[in-house]
Amino acid sequence: MKIVMYCDGYYLYWVMSLVKYFYQHPETKTEYQFVLICWKQESREKISRDLGNLASQIPIYCIQDWVKSRWDSHVVEPERVQQIEAELGHALTWFCLGLYQWDEIFKTRYHGITREETNEGYLKRVVLTHGCVKHILKEERPDFVFLEQPGGLHSHIFQILCEKQNIPCFWLRGAYFNHVLGFVTLEGEAPLFDYFFSHVSEISPEIREDAEQFLKTFWNNDDIAPTEKRGEQLAPAAITFNTNLRLQWKNGVKLLKELWHYQRMAPQDRFLNFYRYPLDVLRNRVLSKFRVKYLIRECEHYPTKTEPYILFLLSRQPEASTYGLAPFYFDMQYVARMLSICLPATHKLYIKDHRTQFVKSVARGKSFFEDLTYYSNIKIIHPFKNTKSLMRNASAIVTTSGTAGIEAILLNKPVVLFGKAFYQNHPKVHVVTDITQLHQILTRAIYNCPDLPQEDLIDFAACLKASAFPGNIRTVEAGLPENIEQLRQGFVKFIQFINEGRPTF
Repeated sequence: MKIVMYCDGYYLYWVMSLVKYFYQHPETKTEYQFVLICWKQESREKISRDLGNLASQIPIYCIQDWVKSRWDSHVVEPERVQQIEAELGHALTWFCLGLYQWDEIFKTRYHGITREETNEGYLKRVVLTHGCVKHILKEERPDFVFLEQPGGLHSHIFQILCEKQNIPCFWLRGAYFNHVLGFVTLEGEAPLFDYFFSHVSEISPEIREDAEQFLKTFWNNDDIAPTEKRGEQLAPAAITFNTNLRLQWKNGVKLLKELWHYQRMAPQDRFLNFYRYPLDVLRNRVLSKFRVKYLIRECEHYPTKTEPYILFLLSRQPEASTYGLAPFYFDMQYVARMLSICLPATHKLYIKDHRTQFVKSVARGKSFFEDLTYYSNIKIIHPFKNTKSLMRNASAIVTTSGTAGIEAILLNKPVVLFGKAFYQNHPKVHVVTDITQLHQILTRAIYNCPDLPQEDLIDFAACLKASAFPGNIRTVEAGLPENIEQLRQGFVKFIQFINEGRPTF
């Protein structure tokens, strides 16, 4: 069985450890073959160096090498663009737009692209990347493709082309859920979650008991947030629910340990590490608080307990995953204006920005919030206010594709979803498929979405837990042998489920 794995950035360290473990483990040494893909040239060098003798057995593709080696000689022909557009659809255009926005914000300029020929340059980059992905699929003919989260030009192209060729392609869920490994498609579908959601009776009593215990703690404590990187990281999809809050001093100790570990790393490994430099994180948190005060101090409000409102939780912008999961609604200001126009007259729209959006490089301008306040029914909330307490009093929660929808469902709140998410078929979720029907969708979510019985919420939490596997893919412990063994077992079990159509574990 041949598997294509993305191996770069946050995922490079543990993916290499996982691949080596597969080849060293007697049960999987001969059954599985791997093909590694990366974007950066530096990543390819590190992969070859760390794999050692295995590097000669494992094909390694570097997309950046492919693009750069053909850049000067390649001419973008209109006929070729039309062929690619027939395969990618409108995605071809928003790939170019997304790349441009990203480079404008981070002040980068891709190899060979000048400001005068920006559109042509990004189109050439998309065309060459498409050619590389198509070449990999043609030459390797994989049985499975596993990518990073739904972000990155190559990830989207892989997903689209794999779907056309009937190759199972999944991205790994884990950035918001530490200590958990899940598999979701770019279309927002999670096959294992969908299976358990349709076969709740097959979930073990132990998992249901853990889910019920978690929900009790989740409902009674606003400091426990499964979708935010704070507290004890109580991910509802985690294989084990830990209901103890982490004390603040423990966070400080962990930060110092990560800093010590980082300083001991070889310089050539630091930029490829799977977690950010700890002092950068601390600095950004401090600066963000001051930046927030400057940006929203004149328009900040907080809802009263008796005030009817819906809560709109903004996504990061630009964000590669939003381009894939909500391609027509990645402009947060546009979505907010549409909500304001279509909102029932009895309600207000409270907007809470993503807390990480206030890092200097991606911070929205002051005019973003001032323009929104021209609408009398729009109010801005401080981004560091407790999200769960705001959700409790809201009539409905609006998100483009974020994991905030999970929290809302667990709190028995209606969700208005503008994009795709693996929970999109839940009865509490109202998906916006036609913007002209937004008023009816909002009205239905606010007035005609009765609360579900507690048993249904326990079933939902149990499905989240049953559909994921233990395995840490984003923190310092990701490369530990016991963690790699958990990841290996998770991959094997999930592949068996896809092949057999039902879980046998």
